[in-house]
Amino acid sequence: MDRIPNLDSLGRWPMEGKKARQGKKIIPVRAEDQLPLIHGREKHVLFSFVVSNDYINIALLEVPVGGISEAETHKGDELLYALEGDLVVQLEETGEKKGSAVSLCHHIFQGEKCFIPGGTPHKYFNFTTTPIKAFVVIGPGL
Repeated sequence: MDRIPNLDSLGRWPMEGKKARQGKKIIPVRAEDQLPLIHGREKHVLFSFVVSNDYINIALLEVPVGGISEAETHKGDELLYALEGDLVVQLEETGEKKGSAVSLCHHIFQGEKCFIPGGTPHKYFNFTTTPIKAFVVIGPGL
């Protein structure tokens, strides 16, 4: 990569989707070429984007030991694939259920996948003693 990654690069990484599709070439994205973004104001997780464009967003999610992400929602649907470790995904309550003592949590074991429909508020939790890594695919919009 010949540019410095920053938040403005989101949606255009490693290049604008239209430009990439016009070029019709494979674009290698090594680990050092990924777009690293720390997500959250108070609770932090790391997203390393392999690609982020107008069609799709693919990132490696890293949740540290004892880590909890802040709630997030996407325009597009999300597929989560637990690569290393077991991850808990909590669905945030909305509307009349907001503030209730019951939240819906899903335990995603290493090697398993889950689908989170667009517009569904959710958080990631790591209750284990090792960092968790998962692939996240969101499309079409963040």
